[in-house]
Amino acid sequence: MFGFQESEYKVFNRNFLRKVVFKIDFKKSDNFKLDEDSIKLIFSESFPRFVKSEGSGVQITLGNQIPKFEQVQGNESFILKSSDGLTTIEINERSFTLSFDNKAYKSSENIRNLLVLIDEFFNGKIDVLGKISLKKINIIEFDNNDNPIGILHFLLNNSVIGSVDSFPKTDLINHNLQSVNYRNNDFYLNLKYGMNIPPVSNIKIGQVIIDIEMVKHSISQLSELGSIFDDINDEVYNVFCTLINDNAKSILNGN
Repeated sequence: MFGFQESEYKVFNRNFLRKVVFKIDFKKSDNFKLDEDSIKLIFSESFPRFVKSEGSGVQITLGNQIPKFEQVQGNESFILKSSDGLTTIEINERSFTLSFDNKAYKSSENIRNLLVLIDEFFNGKIDVLGKISLKKINIIEFDNNDNPIGILHFLLNNSVIGSVDSFPKTDLINHNLQSVNYRNNDFYLNLKYGMNIPPVSNIKIGQVIIDIEMVKHSISQLSELGSIFDDINDEVYNVFCTLINDNAKSILNGN
């Protein structure tokens, strides 16, 4: 899709993931009503922890070309969590968000296994989907030493690191994140990667960050959701495998 080398998919023995977010946007529909009982009926077995949230927002209108700000009540949403609290579903009248924290996400099957429930939830209510996105944030912590930039060369493909070695006093660099954005028709790829040392005095932990977000911005049919997820997830995996080198793969394999 974006020219990254295709990698044969495999489930590593461990991962660096801190956050995975799969989000589906849709247009508000008269057929779609946030019904607590139906939501619980579909999701409560996997997501027994349930909270109803009543939000508020601001609506901007133009009266005589003068902006008028009005408080808008509503924006009702439902938040469901797994028993360990690490997997969350948030539903409102415009979006469905599935997120995984820390070590809750093991492989793409975590999302794929829930697509049947998502289809059941939307079926008969929403047929046309809007923006669909998948975001994966990887964080690799390391002991901060005299040359934190060296960890980038140890874990990442050196061809994507750039010319950081051209700067003086690389041992004093505490933040070096690169941002790359792609567009291919209706698909967008937002990529951030690099090294960060949190701004805390005497901190001895640094981070290598690989943040990959893939977005489909066009209209899709509900029946296409599974294949769209597969396409997006495959490309995110290709990007990840392109960025990391054999040292990182060895760590992921548990060697």
